[in-house]
Formats: sequence, C-alpha cells, structure tokens
Amino acid sequence: MALNNILDPLYLPLSVLCFSGVGLYLKRFADGGPASDLWIALTVYLLGDLLLIGVLQKGLGYAMTVSSCLQMVFMCGAGIVLFGESLSPAKMAGLACALLAVALFSLPSPNGVADS
Repeated sequence: MALNNILDPLYLPLSVLCFSGVGLYLKRFADGGPASDLWIALTVYLLGDLLLIGVLQKGLGYAMTVSSCLQMVFMCGAGIVLFGESLSPAKMAGLACALLAVALFSLPSPNGVADS
C-alpha cells in the first residue's frame, strides 16, 4: 500500500488543524507577538493548502465547507480557552449552525447516489 493511500483520510483533519494553528499564530502576532509568529503562520498556511489540495484531488469538494465549519468551531474553542473570549447568543447560534452543516454534509447520499 502506497504511503499516499495511507495518508488520504488524514488530509482533511490535518488541514483543519493547520488552518486553526494559523489563526492562533496570527492572533498572537496581532497582539504584539514577534515577527516569527507571522512567518510560522504563513508556513503552516502553506502546509494546510498543500494538504487541502490532496483532499480536492480526490473529488471531495464538499470538504471545503466541512473544513471551513470545523475551523470556525476550533477557533471559537481556542478563543475561549486560550484568550478568554466569550460568545454572544448570536455567535453561539452561528456555531450551532456550523456544527449542523458539518453533520448534514456527513450524511450519506440517499440510495447511494453520489452527489455531483
């Protein structure tokens, strides 16, 4: 089995983690962190894009939506835990919608018909 095939299921979760990490480093940089935070963020962003290309090559276009929603969920959690931020009721409703979107995109197609 080729290494590429072993890594296939990891492309999406790793890209989500990369993009979430980018957000954390950019937040630190924006709060007066060192310039190295910016360079780390740009490097990790490039790695996340390369991983996402692996997802898109497999024809998983819906993964862009799932990735964006999961990034928002992770970033909200990181903002609460690491930076002491809080969510208004409207933001909590938006977070719930993102989770619902991920759940709906994860449902199998009816009758096994592939989405086009």
